[in-house]
Amino acid sequence: LVRVRCGTQLAMFLVDALDHGLAIVSEQSGLSLANIRFTSALFVLFFVAHLFRLVRSEESRKNFSVVLGVFVLWFAFRRGCVHALASAVANYVVLLAVPRRVAGYWALAASFAHLLWMHLYVFLYSPDIMFDAAHMVVVLRTSSVGFNYSDGAVPRKQLTTRQAETALAELPSFRDYCAYVLFFPSILAGPFFEFTHFLEFMRCKTPEPEVRRGVWTLLFGILCLAGFVVSMVYVPAQYMTTPEFLYGERFSFWSRNAYLWLCVSLVRFKYYFVWKVAEATCLAAGLGYGGRDSEGNAKWDAMSNVDVLQVELPENFRQVTTYWNKGTNRWLKSYVYDRTPTSSRVFLTYMTSAVWHGFFAGYYVTFGLGALMTQAGRKCRRFLRPLFIESPLWKSVYDIVGII
Repeated sequence: LVRVRCGTQLAMFLVDALDHGLAIVSEQSGLSLANIRFTSALFVLFFVAHLFRLVRSEESRKNFSVVLGVFVLWFAFRRGCVHALASAVANYVVLLAVPRRVAGYWALAASFAHLLWMHLYVFLYSPDIMFDAAHMVVVLRTSSVGFNYSDGAVPRKQLTTRQAETALAELPSFRDYCAYVLFFPSILAGPFFEFTHFLEFMRCKTPEPEVRRGVWTLLFGILCLAGFVVSMVYVPAQYMTTPEFLYGERFSFWSRNAYLWLCVSLVRFKYYFVWKVAEATCLAAGLGYGGRDSEGNAKWDAMSNVDVLQVELPENFRQVTTYWNKGTNRWLKSYVYDRTPTSSRVFLTYMTSAVWHGFFAGYYVTFGLGALMTQAGRKCRRFLRPLFIESPLWKSVYDIVGII
């Protein structure tokens, strides 16, 4: 008990010292302390993850995940972490209370109800709040456990291949559930991954990537951060709302569109930064094995949440939606698209994504148009693509036009 108390006091002293330093950085840089805490937490977790790799006991790894997950949420969001933690606990109670065959839908409804209340508060009163990001991650994980638990009671022949792979024979213990939901390398920004994958990793049954893979991914994330900082200085998004940009003679129609394209492209780099650092942290912890390719080589893309080249130079709209926020796309595919009527599944999937993001109108415009473009893209691909794929030259022309 004395050792625990001393260890807790030492940890609090180090956190206070770090917080003081971050407050100074915030004051001198002009950035909010919440942003500084969030970013510093991402980097600190990368180094802590290397220590986690050294722990080989399944029980110890799960305990480590719970304790550090709670601590990270508290450090990054302070009192705001209560919402993510309360949602996780409440959803486990729901899974215990409702019939197993509908547990997934109840978990989805309960988690989304809390998240929507939080999004509404952000929309009406405080758009700068950041702790709803972790809450969004928690919603994906808690609802997936609910559906996996329900699938475990369904005959395997009635399930899809993926549903059969992720089905749970019984409800996980509360400790195992929390270890998954609060898994520290990806609690702040994702990505989403399945509970069964998590258990294999905790039992050390999956190959582990080389340390240098995580380092290179981290460096790429830092490069993306530099790109975003450059955009804030030289291509600020706020400038597009000024009368000079909108009505001034300095810009032509084409130059305005060029500025818009460059600005939006560079703004995306802040998401690349967060996702790549989170991926690097998962790799540092030993999580990332994605099976083997056709040549038998190990793939380490299981925790990859974005493919930058595929997003920036896509041949069609489908590639953008597939390779952007890949973890959330997997969740949408498994727990919304595959479980809704065929006639409306595209629209319902996109609208679920919009609701999950929040109440700002841009989300609904983006995902509403996304549903329309996905349907239109499917029809165009079905009728136009066969006309071009016979010739390598015309296939290249088709791809280039698609990128433009």
